Amino acid sequence: MFKSAPTSSMASKTSSSSSSTTSMVELKYTIAARPTFPGEGIAFDSTWEIVTAMENRVNQFMGMAQTDDFNVDVYHDHGCLTELEPFFNGKGKPIVAADRDGDYALFKKYLGFLRHGVGRIERKLSKEEALDAHMGMGRLMYFHKLFQDALDSFKRSSELERTDALSHLWAGNCLCLIGSGRYREAREEYLWAHEIAEVDQDKWDYLLPHIHVNLGIAFEMEGLVSNAIDHYSAAAAFCPHNLNYLRLLSSALIQTQDYIAAEKVLEEVSSLQADHADTHFDLGRVFHATGRNQRAIEEYRRVVELKPGHVNAMYHLGVLFMEMDRYRMASAMFAQVTDVSPINWRALLNKAVALSWVSGEMMKLQNA
Repeated sequence: MFKSAPTSSMASKTSSSSSSTTSMVELKYTIAARPTFPGEGIAFDSTWEIVTAMENRVNQFMGMAQTDDFNVDVYHDHGCLTELEPFFNGKGKPIVAADRDGDYALFKKYLGFLRHGVGRIERKLSKEEALDAHMGMGRLMYFHKLFQDALDSFKRSSELERTDALSHLWAGNCLCLIGSGRYREAREEYLWAHEIAEVDQDKWDYLLPHIHVNLGIAFEMEGLVSNAIDHYSAAAAFCPHNLNYLRLLSSALIQTQDYIAAEKVLEEVSSLQADHADTHFDLGRVFHATGRNQRAIEEYRRVVELKPGHVNAMYHLGVLFMEMDRYRMASAMFAQVTDVSPINWRALLNKAVALSWVSGEMMKLQNA
């Protein structure tokens, strides 16, 4: 993973521009009574009351200081997995119960009490209001990386309204982020969302590209790259200028060694964003794999120009020079890699090999 968009059963068809996950929006809440998480799609005052009370406890649990003024550009109401990296902590993992066992137990007790309270009054609420409450609770938990707790809320939302595509989409995201053992379940949630959206496209057509790309990610996480390609292609067909979708598609095509198709997609990406280093890196990989070494060199060098210290580009350039018997240049590239990453054992090993070849060539010249 942002733009605001309609959510849950209150969703409505958005304009074509709202389909793109590359578009961002900054949200600033200056009203202290409202929670600091961006609450797009919350339609009822009762939901605001619930999530405000809830976030007070979340902040206590997380050890965060509340602020009346909060800027955010990492939250997407469509729930596209390609933009979720900001939700991870420094180790690249969601926050889990083990991180704060004692505090978490107390927090869970409070959360259960709050959910029970919402459940008790569901009969007095309209279906839309109850759904809005559970979706609001889920998105708050999701925003704070409490994915299992968020999943419980999204599951309850889908029970209240089985034809709510958005609750299935968010549930799938939670399952993907909880751990590797839940990818199949995530895929099932996405497939439910897809089926619902296909049946009622007037309401959910704006979600279809996001469902497709998340299905692709779930398939790829399971190692089913060919299936992932089908869904990335479908997402790109909906949004042909979406760089995230095109980059996911090109990466999957490279994995399956379909270099011709990958090159075509990467050229399209490059035409849309000429200065994106990783696009040039992938083009270098394609040219390298197909024997167009000079073009590969040009692309790898372009990467280093755009992003100095790009370890992968420098390393691949060194490998390419080795293959072309240009050992001095190879050793120089591996030296640059080790300057940036001193414990990169592959670069250290290849540097030693390249230097040994250079020494051998010098000895031959001396003995000639």
